[in-house]
Amino acid sequence: MNRPCPGFEPLLLDRAAGLLDPVGEARLDRHLAACPACRAGADAIALALSLAALPPPSAAERAAVGQGARQALHRLRADGRRRRLAGGVLIAVAASAAFAVAVPWVLLSRHAPVAPPAAVAGTTGWTLPDLDAAWAAAAAADPESSLEDDPEMLFAELQEIDFDLE
Repeated sequence: MNRPCPGFEPLLLDRAAGLLDPVGEARLDRHLAACPACRAGADAIALALSLAALPPPSAAERAAVGQGARQALHRLRADGRRRRLAGGVLIAVAASAAFAVAVPWVLLSRHAPVAPPAAVAGTTGWTLPDLDAAWAAAAAADPESSLEDDPEMLFAELQEIDFDLE
């Protein structure tokens, strides 16, 4: 058996695959009329494809394929529900474990109050100064006072005010 012409072998394969355009189809038909080797190659390709072709699926096969797809979808959805449920349970267990560890730790880590050091314990707290006495000592309430004339006098009166907070 002779091989098809090298320039026409791709056209024979394209025709068998149904990819050949009308111009190429006409060119191939003209060549096949004159070339017995290419005609034999075209017949061999057609025979090989006819042997490899499957018959159309029967109604039972189509139903089985459809049923399998429905079952697979059902299993996929059920698996997703199981995973979500398992994830929720896992989160609840982790939260419970964290709570079970954290609560005793917090309760047991509390210490009794510690007495302040002796240096701090001996001091008294801060007391509010008597502002009325400070105001009277400054003589600021006396409009006849001439403190503005003598700045040294103002400074002397301020020194008399006891700002010591002890």
